[in-house]
Amino acid sequence: MYTESAIFAKSVGSVIERNSRKQQVINRLSLCSKISGIPYRMYYFSCNLEHVLHNKINLSDELKMEYAESFSDSYYKNEAAFIDFIRDEQFAVKGDYKETWEFIKLNGNSLKRYSNFHLFFDKKL
Repeated sequence: MYTESAIFAKSVGSVIERNSRKQQVINRLSLCSKISGIPYRMYYFSCNLEHVLHNKINLSDELKMEYAESFSDSYYKNEAAFIDFIRDEQFAVKGDYKETWEFIKLNGNSLKRYSNFHLFFDKKL
């Protein structure tokens, strides 16, 4: 179970091991600008997608589907509104690509409601 300050699990050791593996992969991929010659960027929604999009943590799979369908319906054929939403200062991390990745790695920020996905829509990339 996730909160904005901690992760709770039956097996603390397995969570630590899993997160260590994920962190190694993320650290490597977040620094890649190309993979096999193809331009590459990786973006994040922490602690998960539902947290950023709906300010909800630990949703059941059923509720995740309901929220996803509702979200999709809200922005269907309304891309400008979606871009405005994803740039919301409540969770859109300020800074350039590298700065946003440095930010999310600090002080438990990965458990809080943050995203750098707004950069995908920034023409300055």
